[in-house]
Amino acid sequence: SSVVLLYSHFERYFYAVHEEAVAYLNASGIVSETIPENLRLLHSNLVVTGLGETSWERRAPGLARFVRSEAWLWTPGATGVMISSRLLEWMTSPDPKALIRLYNYWGISDIFTAITRRRHTRAALYLLVEELVDRRHAIAHGDANATATRVDVQRYASTVIRFCERADRQLARRLAHLTGGASPW
Repeated sequence: SSVVLLYSHFERYFYAVHEEAVAYLNASGIVSETIPENLRLLHSNLVVTGLGETSWERRAPGLARFVRSEAWLWTPGATGVMISSRLLEWMTSPDPKALIRLYNYWGISDIFTAITRRRHTRAALYLLVEELVDRRHAIAHGDANATATRVDVQRYASTVIRFCERADRQLARRLAHLTGGASPW
């Protein structure tokens, strides 16, 4: 149960930190073209996909919704409000590949490389995050062979803390760079 609880906190961290990041961007009045294109595409994805799945005759309300919520992202010099929940709808699990993808949206190409100096440290961090996620899934899905010792839980906890502290610093630096302001945290 410790693994499942730790994993839940780890997963919730990404929602919380991205809610804070989007709130910081929204409060900064950042202009659209300063926001990384991948992040703007991700934010607009839900509305655009919905438009594509709607018959031509019924697209008018969707187009109006797009203009209200998304057009500013594609208009140079415009400002608006991003919705943080749109940025994580795709993420089903905070496995290493998903984390790399997530931070890439913010312009951090490989979060594991960004937060580690040495290749072996990076590999160990990556593998421990992957192991935590895999172990949690095995336990949660009833695999009777999936167990975790006290030592395993301690390793996972220190890995989560190390990853989150370092990723926090990277994202804060990135946000300060994007906004031209002070670090948000």
